Amino acid sequence: MLRSGNQEEIAKMFNRLQKEARLLIKHLAQLTFYMRGGVRYDDLLLNRTRAEREIMEEVIEENIKSQKGAMNLVY
Repeated sequence: MLRSGNQEEIAKMFNRLQKEARLLIKHLAQLTFYMRGGVRYDDLLLNRTRAEREIMEEVIEENIKSQKGAMNLVY
């Protein structure tokens, strides 16, 4: 791709990769925030698969939804 692609294709690819990297960083920051010290940023980045991170996000979302309207919030 890099050798045979033109400059426009290469620029599009780098822009897409930059957006994906930014989104990954945002998701990692959200997970570390909601885990409240239960997991470190570098642990999520280096030692967890994408599937594991997605499952963690789903669990957090489910817990937040289940606590809406509760008197004693448990996160």
